[in-house]
Amino acid sequence: MSTPPAQPLVPPRSGATGVRPAGLDDAPAMAAVLGAAWAGLTPRPLDAAAAASAWRSAVRASDARHAVLVATQAGQVVGLAALAPADDPDLDPAGCAELTTLVVTPGARRAGHGSRLLAAAMAAATGAGPDAGGYAEAVCWVGRGRDSLDPFLRGAGWAPDGAHRELAEDAGPADPESARLTQLRLATRLGDAAVDG
Repeated sequence: MSTPPAQPLVPPRSGATGVRPAGLDDAPAMAAVLGAAWAGLTPRPLDAAAAASAWRSAVRASDARHAVLVATQAGQVVGLAALAPADDPDLDPAGCAELTTLVVTPGARRAGHGSRLLAAAMAAATGAGPDAGGYAEAVCWVGRGRDSLDPFLRGAGWAPDGAHRELAEDAGPADPESARLTQLRLATRLGDAAVDG
């Protein structure tokens, strides 16, 4: 498993296409991107105000071990990625990063934004780990059979590591029984530890 070569994180010029660290002012646009991307995939629409508040908190918490990035096109946020130490009990958070979010708004897909976000997130991961040597591996949970992130990451060299889980989705008051979302975990080696394949 390997990841495409990391591209340096260069803030785009005003109006240009690129990837940059998210700012507090990006939170409403990030919530809108997430809401557009998740439309139809979840039983209820995303609460935009709550999502914007959560993204502001994530941006404030960004440090060497946590990254929040946005993709822009013509000065507008069209995608986002977030990275944090892995918190699964079978993983070492000192050496394994989790790609917690990678999403591009539907109208901006197939224009390279996802690839740029992934490359920038993995560049941040390799520069963020213990002793400034970077994380050695990254993981990402994807929805089995209903998540376009699964084939995208597999195409970039990620592969299932054998872990899976089921999450309950709140179906709302009309259906008090929660739907089940089955996820599998994809993984990739990073930096000097990368394995071709």
